[in-house]
Amino acid sequence: MKNLFLAILLAIPSALALARGDDLVVSFAHARLDATSSITVDVLVANTGKEPAHFTFAASIDGKISEVNRSWVIRLTRPQAEPVSIEPGAFAVRTYSAVAPSGTTGRLVMEVDTTWPEAVVAVVDRASTSTGAATGATASSGTSPSPAAITAASRIERTFAGRIAPHEPIYFIYGSHTPSAKFQFSFKYELAHFGTSSPTYVPDTLQFAYTQRSLWDIRGNSSPFYDTSYMPELIFESLTPAPQHSQSSWFNYLGYQTAVRHESNGREGDTSRSLNTAYIQPLIAIGPLDTWHLILAPEVFAYIGGLSDNPDLPDYRGYGQLRAILARNKGPSLMLTAIPGRGFHKHTLQWDLTVPVHVPVIDWRTYLLFQYFDGYGESLLHYNQKSRIFRAGVSFVR
Repeated sequence: MKNLFLAILLAIPSALALARGDDLVVSFAHARLDATSSITVDVLVANTGKEPAHFTFAASIDGKISEVNRSWVIRLTRPQAEPVSIEPGAFAVRTYSAVAPSGTTGRLVMEVDTTWPEAVVAVVDRASTSTGAATGATASSGTSPSPAAITAASRIERTFAGRIAPHEPIYFIYGSHTPSAKFQFSFKYELAHFGTSSPTYVPDTLQFAYTQRSLWDIRGNSSPFYDTSYMPELIFESLTPAPQHSQSSWFNYLGYQTAVRHESNGREGDTSRSLNTAYIQPLIAIGPLDTWHLILAPEVFAYIGGLSDNPDLPDYRGYGQLRAILARNKGPSLMLTAIPGRGFHKHTLQWDLTVPVHVPVIDWRTYLLFQYFDGYGESLLHYNQKSRIFRAGVSFVR
């Protein structure tokens, strides 16, 4: 079972739809097979047309799972059937689940009878419980598509890939003032989760996260690094499941994070800077999640231990910050990070505008990032010096 692959060849049946137009595209956002043999599939329906479209997610999808010489009847289910209206350029996602047949040892193929001319392909490694599904493989009506190809090297297990995910934004930007270049990378890794995932429950998780942000004097002699902040943290994360259509509203509570974080610039002597904080950060969304919405992420923190390297740092960092993100899925996003400082006397504002870019010929996908910083502490080394700088470049995670 360790190397079990689940190849789901799932053509959504006509029973799913009240009315189906040529502008509706059905795909899988994720397909997962977890350690408890629970199959979870997120069915995504996108409206690529110019008019609102109507679609009904059925309460169940019947099909057949097969191995080389045997097969089982299977039923993917969700709490109830649900009609939805999808605006132009928007999409709707609903989660279906089923229990994988016991005693399977090799590749599984699931097929669903359909009158639609498309089929969607997803390949999921049992050891990777949260990988994106492959989409876009199509077949003519009456034929069965082949499973999506995977590389031979991917069969060699080197990581628990489903446990690693982005954390903070990842980007590289450049400006006209020194230090001209700035880049950041960040990830988090799930150490443990508490409970079993289902369409109506997301387990709480314990995560290790690491973020590194560098300012680079790329135009100086020998192009030295101006300053770098190293930020490991241990996070307890509690998130809510995606709301059903009937629950979707102009206010959605998304969950919270609470963590202990260390930050330092890795230097010695007079240039050494370090601090430890404990914080809590709730997440709130205003507006429908599949269209334009505003995400508010206030963070309140306390300092742990002494601040011998920088005793007046709280005057500039204060005891909290606010992130406000105005965005549309797959569209532009504007994020404001506001740090008031102690007593709102030494405040800092950072604006990040990201615009998605797609080059179809080579399937290049990234974001253009335009960032404006106005305030204190862009570098931990000079946390008490004010700076204003505009930079632009690319962002890979926003």
